[in-house]
Amino acid sequence: MPKIDLYRDIHMGQRARLFALAVELGAADISHPGPAADQAERCLAMTQELREHADHEDTFIHQLLRERAPQAADALEAEHVRLDAAFVALDALARALPARPVDSLADAQHALYLALNEVNSAYLAHLHAEETVAMPALWEYARPGCRVRHVVHFVQI
Repeated sequence: MPKIDLYRDIHMGQRARLFALAVELGAADISHPGPAADQAERCLAMTQELREHADHEDTFIHQLLRERAPQAADALEAEHVRLDAAFVALDALARALPARPVDSLADAQHALYLALNEVNSAYLAHLHAEETVAMPALWEYARPGCRVRHVVHFVQI
């Protein structure tokens, strides 16, 4: 039976969307409130997606990791808390962007861009840890009869 990677495909998609959002926000002309609101909504949608993904991991994957490799689970939980703080900061800037005076939109856009890239940087490191530490730990414990094998099968379906 081939190894199932619970992280790879979704993380590849997240990376693509995060990179695209950073490029789009950096290049956007938000000299008017309408485009500013569009960019703000894109950032808010991204943090919502990342939060939902973290909740899914915590519910369905990291519980298994906690049983088998508690130190790795502790590290990932701490990263989820740290990342959520970065999401909160990004969200605050995004929510404030459309209401900014037109003459301050360029500076506000740059601040949002920097916050987004701070999230991206931290998130890339987090994905790397999940893919190179957590997934191998789960594979190590996915033996016949082990609960991990049943969850991996369920995730495949």
